[in-house]
Amino acid sequence: IAVKPFDLTSPQVLLSKENGGSKHFVAWLDGNQLKLTMAAETYNFGTIAMGFHLFHFVIEKTASTTNVKFYNDGNLIGDHNFQGVGAAQQFYTGLIDEVVFYNKLLELPAIQLQNSLGTDPASSDISSNFSINEGQDTIISDYGEAMTGN
Repeated sequence: IAVKPFDLTSPQVLLSKENGGSKHFVAWLDGNQLKLTMAAETYNFGTIAMGFHLFHFVIEKTASTTNVKFYNDGNLIGDHNFQGVGAAQQFYTGLIDEVVFYNKLLELPAIQLQNSLGTDPASSDISSNFSINEGQDTIISDYGEAMTGN
């Protein structure tokens, strides 16, 4: 996701997903601390500076845990195993400029290249791409392979 924190003194939700009325997934800033909450567990990935950032989450789910690797501007800043994470829902909200879902795990050089050049919407590695133009319109739709419009 591409984001621009505008205030490092108060909480800001970057990306969230609810599941049955409770927060299932929340990437947020608590002041200048980047945090991720999954199920009832919160992990602090560290300090984030003011300005635009390109964040990548790599989420790998096994039978008992969900491992999340978090990249900031192409650099791995941490990974954490979350316990008891259930099935995901389809809708995200938050302070986001772009959300891209890939159909494969990206290696670090590919993440760093995307950070410097931006997202190539024609890439065959993208399954869905939501380019959210801040301040314009209120509806987003995907142009991934499935073309679901969600």
